[in-house]
Amino acid sequence: MSAPSAPTCPRCQGTELRASPSPTEVAFFECPRCARRFARHDTGALTERWLEPLSLVLYGVIFELHPQREATRVAAMLRSQQEAARCELIAREIRAELAAPTQPVREILPGMRASEGDLREFLRGVADALDAPR
Repeated sequence: MSAPSAPTCPRCQGTELRASPSPTEVAFFECPRCARRFARHDTGALTERWLEPLSLVLYGVIFELHPQREATRVAAMLRSQQEAARCELIAREIRAELAAPTQPVREILPGMRASEGDLREFLRGVADALDAPR
């Protein structure tokens, strides 16, 4: 019996991910092409890893049932904590995920309470706020 093949990068489509040192309850991967980092929890879904752009945005609403109303607040928090170039990257990553979904964003962080649809609407609001002139 052959070993299961490594997952491929959802963004680079076809680039095999490299395994990274991981605890037993989660498997970590990194794309050698784009350097994005991923995690696979017991749900089996491959999602963005902690400290990647979407995870940072979602952390601000982890316990919210209706995160959409928090988009402006989270964007303002990001602007106060991150450099402008990093905020631009976060907005681009959000837009890329919304345009071509690659993961269940609800599973990026354990304990998310909002629905997948509400979280995606929230992410759109954050990207809009980050893209707006200051």
